[in-house]
Amino acid sequence: MKNYHTQVGGRNQGYSDLLTVRETLKYLGIKTRNTLHCWAYDNMVPSVKVGKRRRYRKADLEAALEQSKEVQA
Repeated sequence: MKNYHTQVGGRNQGYSDLLTVRETLKYLGIKTRNTLHCWAYDNMVPSVKVGKRRRYRKADLEAALEQSKEVQA
């Protein structure tokens, strides 16, 4: 399985395309942070680290969802 975890660095780098954990939960319709963190740990949901925090790109989430649908079909 592809490893989606990425480290993002650089001082003046824009992060406007990244979703917070709360935003990602709402977008995916997930009720608990634990589920999202487990999915990220298992590489089921792509994520990036910004300092100590984990963030999620909406485009990456959409691609992962599409890939998941293809695997299930």
